[in-house]
Amino acid sequence: MVDPGLTKGTGLGRDVKGPLSFALKGFLGVAGRPTERGSATYVDAVLGHGKDSHGSFLMNCKNAPLACWFYTDGTQLTDLVWNETLQEFKFTNVEEIIKSMQ
Repeated sequence: MVDPGLTKGTGLGRDVKGPLSFALKGFLGVAGRPTERGSATYVDAVLGHGKDSHGSFLMNCKNAPLACWFYTDGTQLTDLVWNETLQEFKFTNVEEIIKSMQ
């Protein structure tokens, strides 16, 4: 997983109106990364780390620990989300598609 950070110029606040829009644009202008720097985190993830980054979380182009719940309840939660996702896409016959790919 890659965290490109708060990146300006992405359309994040495109639907925000009024004074909040002004505040968000100001905040992004000061604190946001340029899109080139945000996208560079993805390139770094693909080319810069090799196998040591597989299955890890990359933040600021460095391996970072996952959230603490992932280490304690991660298996149960990922199984739950996976099964719910399969149920949502049941109309597409997704389970058979996955089986055919194995």
